[in-house]
Amino acid sequence: MTPKKRYFCELFLKTSKYFDSIKNMIDLNFKLLETGHTDSNYFEEIKKKYDINEYNNRIATVIDKYFSEEELDKLIKFFLSDLGQKLSNKSINKDLNMVFKKMISETEEQLKKHEKERN
Repeated sequence: MTPKKRYFCELFLKTSKYFDSIKNMIDLNFKLLETGHTDSNYFEEIKKKYDINEYNNRIATVIDKYFSEEELDKLIKFFLSDLGQKLSNKSINKDLNMVFKKMISETEEQLKKHEKERN
């Protein structure tokens, strides 16, 4: 990937708020994994090794595969437009995040219930 294309990929991740969404999903996964685990230090050590830039590199590779520089430029301009800003609005993402958290919580409760029934 050319430096220019990498720049477009990174700018797309930032303007589209995909970067924020990815980070939130990873944080939620850590919280889910920590739930009910007795050794909290274990997850703190894993978090220290976690590198968001590595995830960005992996995602940039996928974006590079499917979008040209011209297409990325158009996507970036869209996400900088009023409509794009509305789509990537923090309130919308916050609401979607709340739905996602609730779904995780409900699934966790169902798993606990199922585990109790098995024992």
